[in-house]
Amino acid sequence: MERAKAFYGDVLGWTFTPIGPEFGEWVMARLDGRPVAAIGPGEPRPWQVFLETDDIGETCRAARASGGVVTVVPGDIGELGRAAQVRDPGGATFGLWQPGENAGFGVTEQPGAPAWFEVNVREGEAVRDFFAGLFELTSETMTEMVYHTLHADGRPLFGVLQMTEAWDGIDPAWTAYFAVADTDAALERVKGAGGAVLYGPFDTPFGRVGVCKDPMDTVFSVIQLP
Repeated sequence: MERAKAFYGDVLGWTFTPIGPEFGEWVMARLDGRPVAAIGPGEPRPWQVFLETDDIGETCRAARASGGVVTVVPGDIGELGRAAQVRDPGGATFGLWQPGENAGFGVTEQPGAPAWFEVNVREGEAVRDFFAGLFELTSETMTEMVYHTLHADGRPLFGVLQMTEAWDGIDPAWTAYFAVADTDAALERVKGAGGAVLYGPFDTPFGRVGVCKDPMDTVFSVIQLP
């Protein structure tokens, strides 16, 4: 965990505070004092995205009815909130969060903060429909590639990327994008801190992107927003 703290501190400017004695070594990652992520001990794992719900039990029941699998049943995380884990019909795992004292991100779309999330699956339409039904979202589909965006009240929340043959051997999973002021400079920080640049930088209509891997082999992306 110390490697993770050092890496993300160098690359994204995060600082870290203990979550509480009852949570062992888990820490809250902060940007200018505001929460942006949590990091815990143990084996390296992909970044996990938690989607908010007002009723985690009902959302789990709806997920099962729609073809999802509840892999971790709802449970209290102290006074912070309630959490569960679900596998969508495409095989990617995500978290559910019913807020208590922890309402989630304190800042987004600023350098060092989360900017976007997408789930990469081979059954793009089925997964799009799963999330749209589960959270009463609308969707749009990009024509340049099979990519669906899901929206609440007109605001885009996350994307569903259709995996192609180029993704052979890669498991379905979520990708986290973190905003940076300068993608090229951020990629140099990634390499200097012991990570690797897997792809990029490259320009998109949504910003300049680089796909990276941290020293623990967790993949993430950085994006310089327009």
